[in-house]
Amino acid sequence: MTTRCEVCKKKIGVSGFTCCDSEKQYCNEHRFEWAHACTKNKHEQNKLGLEKTVFKIVPQKVEKI
Repeated sequence: MTTRCEVCKKKIGVSGFTCCDSEKQYCNEHRFEWAHACTKNKHEQNKLGLEKTVFKIVPQKVEKI
């Protein structure tokens, strides 16, 4: 059984890409979220995850003498 892209139905073989919200296979042209109308936005999730884990470093102010 050959694997085909869910959008354009092109044969992809072993070089296919899977989507994060489903196990659908996509070709090289449709591997990005915007190319196959994905409902999950990985970039926003990664940004929110980084905001939670990375803390802001604030230097102490120097007192005037």
